[in-house]
Amino acid sequence: MAPAVSPATSPAAESADAFAQRYDAARASINTAAHGLDTLPPAARFTATYAARFDSIRVLTRHADSLRTARDRWRRAAAHAPGPHPHVSGR
Repeated sequence: MAPAVSPATSPAAESADAFAQRYDAARASINTAAHGLDTLPPAARFTATYAARFDSIRVLTRHADSLRTARDRWRRAAAHAPGPHPHVSGR
């Protein structure tokens, strides 16, 4: 028998919350990496190492953007779910 799901929380709401948590974690990683680059001396900004780190931040940013898009899509699905209005956090 499948476990019972609380009627106040739809699968779409649970998915939106999961994507919100993953997005928040990705955003925190990006902020940490960007701060690391920002604290380097100006001369370091013209090196291959700096460019590679900057490019990796851009990759992380694109990934975070896809998580944000998925989170927003699941939030819309949860808001339009039939039955009791599900709780979806505003993160």
